[in-house]
This record gives sequence, C-alpha cells and structure tokens, in this order.
Amino acid sequence: MKNVKGFTMVELIVAIGIFVVLAATTFFLLNPAKRLGNANNAQRWEDITALAKAVELYQIDNGTLPSDLSSVTVWTNQKQVLCSSVTSLTCDGQDRDCLVVDDIDFLGKYVDSLPIDPEKSADTDTGYYITRTGDGMMTFGACDSYDSQEIIYVARASLATHTSTCGDGETTGNEVCDDGNVVREGCGNGQIDAAGTYCNASCGSVITIDTTEKCDFYSWDDECEDVTYGWLTTDDVGGYPWCDRTCNQKITVCNVAE
Repeated sequence: MKNVKGFTMVELIVAIGIFVVLAATTFFLLNPAKRLGNANNAQRWEDITALAKAVELYQIDNGTLPSDLSSVTVWTNQKQVLCSSVTSLTCDGQDRDCLVVDDIDFLGKYVDSLPIDPEKSADTDTGYYITRTGDGMMTFGACDSYDSQEIIYVARASLATHTSTCGDGETTGNEVCDDGNVVREGCGNGQIDAAGTYCNASCGSVITIDTTEKCDFYSWDDECEDVTYGWLTTDDVGGYPWCDRTCNQKITVCNVAE
C-alpha cells in the first residue's frame, strides 16, 4: 500500500484564495454596469444620510439650523442643489438654483465637507439637493441615480415657513400657475397681448389667448354715446376708435345715426 499525501494547510489556503478571486472577478464581469450603479447608489444613500444626521445634531447642539439652511424658502415642488459657489446647475434634467453651503460652524465640525455625488467631480455641483415635504420637513436627495431609484432622506428638522407670493414666477402652495406678474392678461385689460398661455392676476387659473390681439381698450360700447358700459358692435354709431369684444377688430366707423 502506498501512502497518499493530502494538501498542506498552505496549499489549501492558496487554493481557496484563488477560487475566491476568480469567483469575485466572474461575478463582477457578469454585469459591471449594474454593480457600479448599485455601488454609486449606496454611496448616495450614505452621503445624504450623513448630511441629514449632521443637521439634526447641529440643531440639538445649537437650538437652530446651520445658517446656510435656516432661511431656505424652497417649496415642495422645488429643489435647490447644494454647492460651494453660485453657479447655474442642472438637477434631474431641469435648471435649478444653487444653494451655497459654506458655514464653517457646520462644515468641518458636524460633517467633514460637502459630500459629492460619485459621478460629480467638485463641490461646485455636489449632485445633491434640498427640498421640503408637505409639512415643512427638510429633505435631502440625489439629483441622479442608477436605475432611476429615488434617493431621498427626510431629516428631523423643520425648514423656515414659506409663504406663496403670486407674481414671483414660482408656482407654490395653492397657486395654480404663476407667470411672474399679477397682470390680468386677456381681452379688456388695456394692453395688446400676444397669443400664448398666461396666469390670471390671482394665480388661480390659466388663461389661453389663441391669437394675438389686434386691439384692446379698457372699455367697450353697445351704444355710440355710452362710453362706459357694454360692447361696441359694427352696427353702433359714433366716431370713436373702439375695439370689438374679441379684441380682433378695431371699429372706427358707425353705420346708423343715433
């Protein structure tokens, strides 16, 4: 009978190590984009969670929010991208305002520095945004993510009260629309409006003007001598230049004397 020698401990460890490396390499190569995407998403979750926890701790220690965040007026349907200097930024495919965070009492003490999305290169555009929930809670999120995963974290901290202002160009609160002014567009407002979509003076409804107005005066007339009430038609009498009720025809001649 011959003696059969088994593996030594060293040989067994080396063999296992080689197997593990080969298995890991094969696993990664099966779908490298997915592995990288999931790893980036995990980093994003870690970053926004760290931000939220840092804000919560700052508030516990100081009884207030960090100065850069204490007066944020962003609304529920808005986002402001965290950054280190003012610039034009894009978040989730839309142009967004930049919120500069450089408070030295917050950065370096409660969080080492502004976290940066793994696909970004500098804190001038971190790739992370701040918004608020419907009840005013501070919320952090990632502008982009792998596989369109929603990455948001609600901090246990309330943002400053935000009041909707009709005419500021932002549709917020109970506003239906906001075109940046409180002008009452449409026939009869005294100005010639171009075809397009507008918001009424109270930001409560949308006004659509199908064709560009040809004329528009403050008053119309059904009777030649009544210059205050009613509408003027082509059958009326008078020598005034009037505009018809559709603002598409200027009337300067009357047909029948009154």
